[in-house]
Amino acid sequence: AIPVWRHGLYYMAGFALTLTPGKLGEGMRAYYLKPYGVPVASTFSVVFAERLMDVLSMALLALTALASPGLETRLLIPAFLLGLMGLFVLRSPLPEKFSAAFPLTRRFIPLTQQIRQLLYKPVFYAGVGLGVLGWGLEGYGFSVVLD
Repeated sequence: AIPVWRHGLYYMAGFALTLTPGKLGEGMRAYYLKPYGVPVASTFSVVFAERLMDVLSMALLALTALASPGLETRLLIPAFLLGLMGLFVLRSPLPEKFSAAFPLTRRFIPLTQQIRQLLYKPVFYAGVGLGVLGWGLEGYGFSVVLD
């Protein structure tokens, strides 16, 4: 078991690296948690699920722009559909079938299995809801600053 205070430190260390492209710096948590027996695939699957929650939250917020006249919305629906397609592919057995055809990708099977487990948890959907709330409030705050 990892002490709560130490886990908090590891979380903050990963959070400090959020400016890396795709927030991949948060993957540093895997390095810190490995001595405690936490598999790297588990850590990276959580980071990936967090990014997927962000994408879906932003896509849901962006879809509200469809109701705004005069905004360029041609890319919103394809982006949202692409996010949903990714969600359905990760929830399906396609990643395992793909790795059977391409042996070099077999090392990613544990990662996709961990991601699939996270996508079925109600916490994932609650996270998307909180993401919509958080990103929406951030956008509102930004509009207040611009006014």
